[in-house]
Amino acid sequence: MTDLADRVKALEGVLSSVDQGVAAFDENLVLVAWNDRFRELREYPDHLIFEGQKFETLMRFDAERGEFGEGDIDAIVEERVAVARRFRPHALERRRPDGAYIEIKGGPLPGGGFVSTYSDITERVRARQQLLQQMEDLKEARQETLRMMTEAEANRRRAEDLREKAESATKAKDSFLATMSHEIRTPMNGVVGMIDLLTQTRLDQDQRQMATTIRESALALLTIINDILDFSKIEAGKMDLEEIPVSLQEIVDGVGETMGPNACAKSLSLVTYCDPEIPRHVLGDQVRLRQILFNLLGNAVKFTEAGQVTLRADLVDIRDNHARVLYRIDDQGIGMTKEQVARLFQPFEQADTTTTRRFGGTGLGLTIVRRLVDLMGGRIAVDSLPGEGSRFTVHLDHALAGDASPENDTVLGGVRVLCVLPGDVFQGQVYSRYLEPHGAQVEITGHPEDALERASCAAAKGKAFDVVAIGLGVAEPQKAELLETIRQGKDLRRTGFLVERRSSDIATLAEQAGITNVAATPLTRRNLVQAISVAAGRTAPIDADVTSQVSYAQREAPSVDEAVANHELVLVVEDNKTNQDVIQRQLRLLGFQSEIAEDGEAGLAAIRSGRHAIVLTDVNMPKMDGLEMTAQVRRAEAAHGRRLPIIAITANAMQGEVRRCLDAGMDDFLTKPLEMEKLKGLLHRWLPHVLAEQVQALSDEAAGSSGRANDAGPIDRSALVEIFGDDDETISEILSDFVDPAWESIAEAEAAVAAKDSGQVAAACHKLKSSSRAVGANALSDLCQRLEKAGSANDWTVINAEFSNLQSLMSDIADYIDQA
Repeated sequence: MTDLADRVKALEGVLSSVDQGVAAFDENLVLVAWNDRFRELREYPDHLIFEGQKFETLMRFDAERGEFGEGDIDAIVEERVAVARRFRPHALERRRPDGAYIEIKGGPLPGGGFVSTYSDITERVRARQQLLQQMEDLKEARQETLRMMTEAEANRRRAEDLREKAESATKAKDSFLATMSHEIRTPMNGVVGMIDLLTQTRLDQDQRQMATTIRESALALLTIINDILDFSKIEAGKMDLEEIPVSLQEIVDGVGETMGPNACAKSLSLVTYCDPEIPRHVLGDQVRLRQILFNLLGNAVKFTEAGQVTLRADLVDIRDNHARVLYRIDDQGIGMTKEQVARLFQPFEQADTTTTRRFGGTGLGLTIVRRLVDLMGGRIAVDSLPGEGSRFTVHLDHALAGDASPENDTVLGGVRVLCVLPGDVFQGQVYSRYLEPHGAQVEITGHPEDALERASCAAAKGKAFDVVAIGLGVAEPQKAELLETIRQGKDLRRTGFLVERRSSDIATLAEQAGITNVAATPLTRRNLVQAISVAAGRTAPIDADVTSQVSYAQREAPSVDEAVANHELVLVVEDNKTNQDVIQRQLRLLGFQSEIAEDGEAGLAAIRSGRHAIVLTDVNMPKMDGLEMTAQVRRAEAAHGRRLPIIAITANAMQGEVRRCLDAGMDDFLTKPLEMEKLKGLLHRWLPHVLAEQVQALSDEAAGSSGRANDAGPIDRSALVEIFGDDDETISEILSDFVDPAWESIAEAEAAVAAKDSGQVAAACHKLKSSSRAVGANALSDLCQRLEKAGSANDWTVINAEFSNLQSLMSDIADYIDQA
């Protein structure tokens, strides 16, 4: 025992510096050695640790304080003592009640008993637990990743399946739209085409009115069809916008002129304005921009019963190579409530359910406008009050197309203009903004009664007005009085007059010397500048082009042999019997002969005969369609270099159809139903020699008529008799009023000849040509026409040869009128 105690004490001295707790028990399980770390780790009180302390006592202390968990204390102690008596190697970890972890390791001592070491492994266990948790988290993350990858693959497969289904649905929708377009437009071609042909036949007044009503109804139906197709194209994402150079001035003017007749029919004032500061060309889609403005302006006219409708385009600024333009459409119509405005751009909605019954329409127009504006990257807004009207604003950015400078020149340089425009401040601004960039000096007065005084004062100061412009706002009696009063002014005899007229009245007005009438509903920049230039004597008036006088039936259609000989025979490749009949009738009415092929195979055989000057072909036909037929023709032409014009005529109005036809080798495109004017323009574009012959025939006929009239004397009174009947007094008065202004025009022409100013010769002779034709002085008119033409061409050989006849011919006319 003494040796053992000595060894234990020696061991105790060694282990006192060890960080681990150490305790030794003899074969009787009595404490024989320990260090302080043992007592600290096991948290035994000092009185409990002494040499000879029983192992059982220490275990009971531990059990009572919960060191071994819950359970029967005696049983726990008995179990611990029994395990210790085995004196075997041992190693274990135990969680203590305070959450700390302790590691116990040991083994038997020689001769009996055991020794154990005690270590605080709380940090190590927690690190291990954290590592295990991280490993578990990693495992879960891996499993979640695998799950997500599996789900993503499933989603990809579902997405691919949905994409295929969507593409299939889109193709089906495209096919349906194309079929609908074709199937609806094909019968519409028969309806509209036959109505156009019917109106060219002999009809009484009631029949013509009924035909007109049918045509308007058919075109209204076609508009609805187009709206639905456009809406469907936008919804399907098939609406592509062009980016080509366009003139906003021409677009605004064109939209206004198209709506002019509708406004005139309701006695509305229609004003259009395009800011001259806008660059002359920008990039955009002309068709879709026109569609936006036409829809908005059309609605403004439709929903306005009285007052004024305005379309204007103003330049906001130019930055980043883009012109920002504000389009504004104002009306004085029925207006809308806030609730009506809120649903205004919804498909198939109109502001009021009674609107459709009262004004018609599908309610799609504004939805299409909204979608088009969105596609263009712009924005649209509306302000409206019930009973006061509406204002629509559209903001669009247009990329510049080359030079950003506005379209200005000095064609009116130095021309002084007095504008009489009562009660319309904006119209005065239009005159100033349109004319001043061209060099004119513009003064505005809103009081007609002040016009004479202002004109006289200006003349007295040597700054006479070259032109007095009289607006629509001046009443007709006051207008006539103003014209007569100014004409009588001593210093105002050379003043020209511009008179605004409703567009619907222009065609029925007789020409009056010194007065230039201009269409003012709307007043376009092009027409205003030209009219001022004419009124000021700067340029000769532009007569209606002689080509526009060629009506649908200017000549009989030639025989087939004659058409072949003149290289003008038309081949129509069309499978629909109704369309065959309509197109042949339209061509015959336009003076063209044609032959029919019922499908692409027959068309190809006919083309190979070499008899035809142009081909009009449907696209979708049995046996061989128009695209394949054209492709075969182009391949055959590659050998000899000649190219036959092939024109597509199709009822498919879907976007991309034009490109498909052109890519196949076609040269041009017309959409069914064929409109006579468009068909005529296309034929004249591709067969210009036929147009030239028609124009020459018309000119020869006019010259023959003039010659026959001239045989009767210097004045052919039939033109005046047709207008005034047997009212000889009025006719004599008109002829008398013709003489003095005619001598003045001759004096102007003489001065121009003396000054060698051929342009002024042309201008003076044009005025005299028009007025002399109006009173039946046809020989004088013909002479002036020749002089005008020579002056415009600076042909002094003709001027010198012909001008000497002007005085004598006018003297004969004056003598005739004096004796009448």
